[in-house]
Amino acid sequence: MNTTELEFFIATWGTAFVILIVVCLLAKVLGKNPLSRHKWLVIPALVLAIYCILTSWIWIYYMIVFICLPFFLASVVLAYLGYRAYGTTRLLKITLWLQGAALFIAFVCFVLLLLFD
Repeated sequence: MNTTELEFFIATWGTAFVILIVVCLLAKVLGKNPLSRHKWLVIPALVLAIYCILTSWIWIYYMIVFICLPFFLASVVLAYLGYRAYGTTRLLKITLWLQGAALFIAFVCFVLLLLFD
């Protein structure tokens, strides 16, 4: 791994970590009741899950580790915290389905990469 890849790796993982911390703090401060705290956690998780679906096919030079994986993990953590705050809602189920779709797309693209590379 050269220095450019390392800088990109640190930047994307750092960005995902900052997003995770900021959203958790906003949910803690602005979430007056469990349902509003749940929404403050699950809506960013939904947005990150959509981003992961859009980028989960990028296996060129294993760029998925830099581009998709940190934000996928942040989405999973936010969805889990949202589940703990209020339980299962329709919005959380949609988020979980999108996360599963992102994993499926990444796995299929990885298998295709191994077969046709």
